[in-house]
Amino acid sequence: MTASDAELSALSAQPACIRCAHALHGADVIRYLCRVCESRTQAHLADLPDLYVQLHEMLEPGAPRAGSASRGTRHGAASPAPCNLEVLNLVAPGGRYSVLWSWTADWRDLLDPDTQQPRNTGRNRCNTPISRAVTFLRDKLSWAVEKHPAVDDFAAEVQRLWQEATAITNPRIRLGYCPATHDDGTACGAVLRATPGATAVSCDWCNTTWSERHLIRLAQVLQPAA
Repeated sequence: MTASDAELSALSAQPACIRCAHALHGADVIRYLCRVCESRTQAHLADLPDLYVQLHEMLEPGAPRAGSASRGTRHGAASPAPCNLEVLNLVAPGGRYSVLWSWTADWRDLLDPDTQQPRNTGRNRCNTPISRAVTFLRDKLSWAVEKHPAVDDFAAEVQRLWQEATAITNPRIRLGYCPATHDDGTACGAVLRATPGATAVSCDWCNTTWSERHLIRLAQVLQPAA
């Protein structure tokens, strides 16, 4: 075996996150997801119930379309907006939000098919089907990152749902590719987005944040996003 073959063999034997491929060390080698990917997924899950409510409000008669200002009539009243198909595709029965129930059923079957759906009874929590599903998934995520071999698919679907929902409720502009580097020296490279008028920019992938006083420096190093 050559030196290069030995090096490749050692690399292939190194446990890594199945979502982002970052190496796992110490007690984390038993995990499927690294702690950064777990934290990101938790944050996305936490946002989904409120996003669901905002999306439903956009379907109410007279609600303005996402990303547009309401236009008044001659009498000063807001004109009703046509049905937003993008919103319907997310929140209608069988829409994109239903993926949360699919994963809830999958995890419950693996944990204990006879367990009851946890009730969302904590203070300041909505007792809606979506919020109950999210509560269950957040509570069990620490189990899934160690025991569920498809947890990367779950994290990817949650992130996609979060991105689609926030793109409607909080449209953002593309700035370029994230120049931050990981601990192993590799560049993040995810697309950076920002809300117009915001005083800080955060990467949705690596969570690096540039405050207002660092935005000029960020603008100097950004490469335009394709």
